[in-house]
Amino acid sequence: MADTRDDALAGDDAEPAIDLTIRLGLDDDERPRAAELYYAAFEALLRPILGEPARALPLLADALDRELALVARAADGRLVGLCGLHIDDRHLVDLRIAAVLRAFGPLDGARRVLVGLLLAASPAPGELLIDGIAVDPRVRGRGVARRLLDELARIAAARGLRAIRVDVADTNLAARRLYEGCAFVAGETRRSALRRRIFGFAAATTMRRAITATE
Repeated sequence: MADTRDDALAGDDAEPAIDLTIRLGLDDDERPRAAELYYAAFEALLRPILGEPARALPLLADALDRELALVARAADGRLVGLCGLHIDDRHLVDLRIAAVLRAFGPLDGARRVLVGLLLAASPAPGELLIDGIAVDPRVRGRGVARRLLDELARIAAARGLRAIRVDVADTNLAARRLYEGCAFVAGETRRSALRRRIFGFAAATTMRRAITATE
C-alpha cells in the first residue's frame, strides 16, 4: 500500500508524546475502529476499490488479519494508531476476491478487483513490507508513527529479517521526511499514468530501513 497522505504523518514529533501501549495483534472488537482509521488514511486508494465508507468499512473490517496489525493504544485503551505488516504472502488487508464480487456484483466487482491489482506489491525475501500506517487525527504530531516504526524494527529483527520497506507516493513529502528521519533510505521510483488517473499519484518511491540484530 503506497503511502499517499499529504498530512497524516506530518510533524509526527511536533507535539509532546503521549503514553502509548504498542503490541502486535488486533482484538476482534477493535476491527471497526481499525477499519475507520485505515480507510480515513488511505481513502484515495481504497474508494476506487471498496466504494463509499458505508460499504467499504464492513468489507475492510472483515478483511483485516488480526495477527499482522501493530496497534498503538492510548492510556485509556483507545486505538490511536495502526501499522500493517506484509510478510511473505500474508498482509494486513487480506481482501478476498469473492467478498468484492458479492458486495458489488460480478461485473463491477471484477472491475474493482482489477483496479486493486494496480496497488499490488510483495516483499522481497528477508524483507518486511509496511502495509500502511494510520494515525488518529487527534494525536497526529505526537510521536505515534515513530513509535510504531521503532517497534516494527524490533519485530523485524526478532524475525531475522534484513530490511523494512515502504512505498511512498511522490505527493507525500511529509511522510517521506518522517521515514528519512527513521533511517529509511530512498531507492527506485516507479511511475504510472494509470495510477495517477485512478488514485491521484503518478510515482512512488521505494524506501528501505536496514535491520540489525541490535534493534
